Amino acid sequence: MSDSFKGTDRIILQPGDTSVPYNFQVTVATSSSLNNGHLPYNSTVHTFTASVHSQHGTTTNTSGIVVGSSVDGNTLVVKLGYSTSVSNGLYHLTMKVTASIKGSTGSVFKKEIDYNRLWLTDK
Repeated sequence: MSDSFKGTDRIILQPGDTSVPYNFQVTVATSSSLNNGHLPYNSTVHTFTASVHSQHGTTTNTSGIVVGSSVDGNTLVVKLGYSTSVSNGLYHLTMKVTASIKGSTGSVFKKEIDYNRLWLTDK
């Protein structure tokens, strides 16, 4: 379930999983002199896209795995589902974030976050 997901866990999708939400918290650096977050100090997420690729990085037909996405502040919500059109195995979830630094016009930047433990299995 999404409320018990930890970033170090595996996501396992099985038949019957049609729209399971997973929350990914994007951290922001705590000061302008520290590099301790996904995003620079004083920045916010505007949009993001989520895609899935096979374990070898090829863009095979992975339609049906990512069935929706939304952003709530700096929390990325990805809805995942088991797809019968995709072979069982290990996949990579990639989230491409567009963010900007608060109060700075034109300071839009992109950040890519990879999550490499997404399993599809019918067992």
